[in-house]
Amino acid sequence: MLLVAVVALFVALSPAHACLYKGQTYVDGDEWTVQEMFVMKCTINQSGSWKTAIVGCMSPQGAKININESRVEGADEFRCVADANGMVRMNQGIGRFSKCGTHTVGEQWVKGAFQYVCQPGGREEVTACVTSSGTRVAINSVVQENGVPVECVHFANNGTLILRTLGVAAGEKCMDSDGTTHEIGSWWLQETHFNKTCGTDGRITIANCVTVDGQRVPVNGQLIANGLRYNCEKRNDGSIFFRTGAAPSNFL
Repeated sequence: MLLVAVVALFVALSPAHACLYKGQTYVDGDEWTVQEMFVMKCTINQSGSWKTAIVGCMSPQGAKININESRVEGADEFRCVADANGMVRMNQGIGRFSKCGTHTVGEQWVKGAFQYVCQPGGREEVTACVTSSGTRVAINSVVQENGVPVECVHFANNGTLILRTLGVAAGEKCMDSDGTTHEIGSWWLQETHFNKTCGTDGRITIANCVTVDGQRVPVNGQLIANGLRYNCEKRNDGSIFFRTGAAPSNFL
C-alpha cells in the first residue's frame, strides 16, 4: 500500500479555556483539517487544561475517516491508521470492489483457452482451461473430450498455464494454449522464440528455439553468433527456457 502522508499524534496541554493551534483558537469539541489530510480536535478538560490531537484523516473527496477505519472512493481504498508511537498516516490501495477492466468482483469470463475470475482488488485469476468447444478443464486435471484426453497444466516454477491434448482420435488435431488447432505433423512459431510441432500422439512439443533472425537452437543446446550466445534449455518440469547473452570472450 502507498504511504501518502504521516504526521505525529501531538498532544499539547496548557491551562486555558480554549485550544490554541498555530495562532488559531478553538473551543471544546471543535474539529479542523491540517495539511489537507488530517482532522484535529480540541478537547478542554474541567480543570481548564486542553489538548489538540489528530482524530482522523480526510479523504480526497473531503470525507472524514476515523483512525483505524477505511473508506472506498472510486477504485481506491483509503485507511487511516495510528502506530504505537502516535504517528498517524493514511494508506492508499486498490479498493476491495475495484473492477477487472469491465468485469466486477466475483464475475467469471472466458478469454482464449482460459477461464478467469475477478478477485477483490481488481486482480484477475485463472481458474481453469477451456477447450475450443467450451469444455472446462480444472487446473492440473485431465478430462475426456470426444474420446481424447485433454490436460490443463500449471507449471509452478514460472506460473505458466497450458492446455494440451494427450492423444488424438482419427481426424483430430492438436490445440495450443491460445485455443488454435493445428494439423498432425504441422509446425508453427509461437511466442516468437519457440518452434512447435503437432505430434502423431496429439502432443504439442517444442522442437527447438528460434533467434530473432530465424536461426534455430536445439533443445538443451546453444548457438553462438554475431557476438551473442543463445541457450535453449529444457527444465525438469518439461518447460523450455530461451535466453540470450553475450558470447564468451574467446568466441569474439
